[in-house]
Amino acid sequence: MSALRSALEEWVNEDVEHLHLDRLADDLVELEHVSGLLEVERLRRISTFEERSGPHHFGYPSLTAFLKHRCRMASGRAHRIVTRSRVFRTARTTIRASTAGRLSTDQAAVLLEQAVTLPNQFAEGEDRLVDIVEDFGVTDTRKALEYWRQSVDGPGTASDELAQHDLRGVSLSESLGGMGHIEGWTTPSASQALRAALEALMPPPLPGDTRTPRQRRHDALEDLARHFLDHGDPPTVGGEKPHINLVCDLPALRGVAGALHETEN
Repeated sequence: MSALRSALEEWVNEDVEHLHLDRLADDLVELEHVSGLLEVERLRRISTFEERSGPHHFGYPSLTAFLKHRCRMASGRAHRIVTRSRVFRTARTTIRASTAGRLSTDQAAVLLEQAVTLPNQFAEGEDRLVDIVEDFGVTDTRKALEYWRQSVDGPGTASDELAQHDLRGVSLSESLGGMGHIEGWTTPSASQALRAALEALMPPPLPGDTRTPRQRRHDALEDLARHFLDHGDPPTVGGEKPHINLVCDLPALRGVAGALHETEN
C-alpha cells in the first residue's frame, strides 16, 4: 500500500497545467481504468475481511458498521459496498471483465446489482450478459439488464414496487442566497409523467439560445409550476389559493438599486 500511495502522491504533485491535452486525455482514460481496479481490489479485501470475521475481531457488530466508523463511509454507501462484496467470489466473469477493461466501473456496478438481486439466475446467465453489454454505455447496459431481469423474474414484483414506493421522496432546500436545491427519487410512473411534461415545455432551442440542457430543464420546471398555480385547480389553504408573496418597498418599485425586493422566505 505504501508503494501505491507513493505513486498517487507523485501524480498529485505533478504540474498538470502545462501537460499537453493528448496526455491529459490519456491520463483520464487510465485513471478511470485504475479506479476500476481499485474498486475490484477493495471488494476482494472486504470479502476476505468478512470471511475471516474481521468486524467482530475489532469489536464491530457488522461489516457495514466497521466501514461506517473505521472508514468513515455514509451508511448507504457502506451497505452497497457490502452487498457487492458478498457476490465478489461468485460474479467472477464480471470481475475479470472489469479488471481487463472490458467493462467500465459503472457497468460492473450495474451487473453486480443484478448478482445481488437475482443470484441464481445471474450465475446462469452472467457470461452471456457480459458479452452482450461489453460494447454498451451505462444507460444501455442498465436497459439490457432490466429486460433480462423481466425475462427471468417477470415485469416487476410486489416487493420491487413496495421498495420503490417507500424510496420515493423529494426535498427542496434553500441556500442563504435564496437558490433552491432539489434532490430526491421518483417512482417510474412519476418519473415518466414529469419527463413528458418537461419535454413538452422544452422545444428545440432557437438560434441564439445559449442555455444548457440543465438550464432549459430548470426553466421548463418553473413554467410548469407557474402554469399550474395560474391556471390549474390547486387546493385552497386558509381560504387562499397557493401564491408567492413578494415583499418590496417604494424605492424597489421605483427601480432603485439595493432596495428591498424578496419573497417571504
